[in-house]
Amino acid sequence: MKKSRSEVPAFGEEIARLRTRREWSRSTLIKKLDRVLAEAGDTTAKDYSEAWLGRLENGEIVKISRHIVVCLANALQCSPRERAKLLLLADKNILLDAGTTNAAVIEVFNYQMMAIYDKMSGFLASLLASHRSASLSDDELREIFLTALEMVVTDYRASERPD
Repeated sequence: MKKSRSEVPAFGEEIARLRTRREWSRSTLIKKLDRVLAEAGDTTAKDYSEAWLGRLENGEIVKISRHIVVCLANALQCSPRERAKLLLLADKNILLDAGTTNAAVIEVFNYQMMAIYDKMSGFLASLLASHRSASLSDDELREIFLTALEMVVTDYRASERPD
């Protein structure tokens, strides 16, 4: 069954898509993951096999630690955009990096992003209706986002003015 454009792929499906786009076998990705884990001082490489990756790609594994998501992104040599998508699909906070200590900043960004999403998701959906976001350049996506942000700020400022 083909997915509609609005359906969000599962995390494992995205891993499979990225892996096959790179023309890598599961074995190749596992070897790269092993190297990334070793470089990070992680001794759990033995826990991750081709069979594990197959289960992940087929949606049989639903919980995965942030550390392993980041290591998979590194092993796949993901672009910043691909990395953000993987973290999002894995239901991980895309703003939180290992070692981040300023939780207050992350909280402010997440809260404000939630407010922007609540106010502008319909507008953004209509702007993106005729495009796949993956087909838009970073500059085009930034311009769409900034337009939405300007609308939110204008709306906020108008609601704060006394009549």
